[in-house]
Amino acid sequence: MAARARYRSPVGTLTFEVGDEGLRSLRFGALGALRPPVTAAESDHLAATRRALKEYFAGKAPKLPRLDLRGTEFRLAVWRALLEIPWGETRSYGEIAARIGSLRLAPGT
Repeated sequence: MAARARYRSPVGTLTFEVGDEGLRSLRFGALGALRPPVTAAESDHLAATRRALKEYFAGKAPKLPRLDLRGTEFRLAVWRALLEIPWGETRSYGEIAARIGSLRLAPGT
């Protein structure tokens, strides 16, 4: 089970879910029932996520909460590459593909 909370943002309601290992998901909309934290780690991750969202929407470089990334090898590689992009900078899909060596990873892996 994971804790689930909502955040009212300038772009609408966001729903986020955390477990003991960190932030698991962040989605647009008021999705699913709210679940209070059961563990101290979940409580800490909820607070860290709220702080990061507040900083982000204030136009400041957020201190990202700990992330509990789950997915295929390909998705994990993409997400790790995205995390390396400095605040305020952008990268193209082609640059990300080159960074992860997309010829070695197929989307289904």
